[in-house]
Amino acid sequence: MNLRTCRALIGLLAGCAPLAAASPPFAWQWPLQPKREGEPAYQVVLDEEVYAAVLAPDLADLVVVDAAGVAMPSRLLRPPAEVPPSTRREPVAWFVLPEGETPAAFRARQGSFESPGVRLRWQATEAGSAPAAGLLLDLDGGYRTVRAVWLQPAGEEKVWRARFEVLTSPDLARWSRAAEPADLFRLSHEGRELALLRIGLQRAPERYLWLRPTQDSARGAVGGVEVERAEAPVVEAGPLRWLELDPQPGEGGWLYRTPGPMQVEAWDLEAGPGNWVLDADLASRSGPGDDWRPRAREARFRWQTGDEHLASAPGPLAPTRDREWRLRLTPQPAAPPRLRLGWRPDRLQFLAQAEGPYRLLAGSARARRQEAPVEGVIRALQQHRGLDWEPPPASPGARAELDGPAALQPPAEPVDWARWVLWTVLLAAALSVAGIALRLLRQAEDGPGAGGDGAAN
Repeated sequence: MNLRTCRALIGLLAGCAPLAAASPPFAWQWPLQPKREGEPAYQVVLDEEVYAAVLAPDLADLVVVDAAGVAMPSRLLRPPAEVPPSTRREPVAWFVLPEGETPAAFRARQGSFESPGVRLRWQATEAGSAPAAGLLLDLDGGYRTVRAVWLQPAGEEKVWRARFEVLTSPDLARWSRAAEPADLFRLSHEGRELALLRIGLQRAPERYLWLRPTQDSARGAVGGVEVERAEAPVVEAGPLRWLELDPQPGEGGWLYRTPGPMQVEAWDLEAGPGNWVLDADLASRSGPGDDWRPRAREARFRWQTGDEHLASAPGPLAPTRDREWRLRLTPQPAAPPRLRLGWRPDRLQFLAQAEGPYRLLAGSARARRQEAPVEGVIRALQQHRGLDWEPPPASPGARAELDGPAALQPPAEPVDWARWVLWTVLLAAALSVAGIALRLLRQAEDGPGAGGDGAAN
């Protein structure tokens, strides 16, 4: 799909945009400042000010409009969840380095061989009895998906041990650490086996891995090497942003409220100066009247002795968008505690079909953004520009009032004309029936009397 087709899709989606400028009203607006002009799509990273202006818990009253006030096709991207990816194990090309040699020595002589790149196939030896003086792994094209290395000991030794440093390099010359030194072992006894043969990597490696045995380690023979690959690319969630909330006493503890429905994933506590150790009970709820849901129960502390500073690390939370929080502490701290909540921002992606400047509108009791199917356009752009391409940011400028607090008022109840017409028809029918009954009653009363008088005359 080329750029012309992408722009045609953008135009089609923009023509289907459901929102006009004048209806419904919005309380606030921000001018958007694109990082680069002329891009087919942008994304807005929401900040605290935008969350505070939103009325809908699901952020449905957020819209991007062009200079004419026409809504742009958009979709809301939630913060990625840090879920461990599924993995698979597979063999990898590996080579034994002779004693005293380094990978750089082979790089210097690689030009005299016909094999493209640096595979070191000419150096390969029978691995079944090779001592683990140093192992070089060529991860080839999919090196970014490697998450761990598995070693298979050679032979049937009852006790096998090894300790490796793990280094990585893009060119066999520049090396950096990919994992902490790893102790591996395999113990066999009476048909049972206890083994630790996996080296987890702390970051995505480059093409080459060097397993270098430490000087004080046992050098068990290695008979095979496999790598553990992620089935899907790992999504980088990005760093947390932190809120600091002031407390209000209530409900047997301290109460807090977030500015808006941001996704909270961690928490911390600031209980004043000095040393303190507290048992904390943290709960949250979406709004007044809802039940409190327990979130964390653990000890929090800060302690200083001489030059040594100790403090509890921030605690993880299951992602939630609850607005109200309650903290109970034992014992009670000397100062009102401040609650720190770690959160990740949402992103609003939109297609830039019309001319700017673009504005972000928020805060409406009537507006509801309809998610547009823009994902296909983004994928087409990635195929043309590269799979790692994503819409550049468009940053919100200074907030300005648009329709103000009036936009936050719920709409008046519409008149149910059908019900009124029905009741009118029923009332008219009842009156008609009553009139007919009254006329028949009068005729029944007047009929005999009138007939008798005529006969007498």
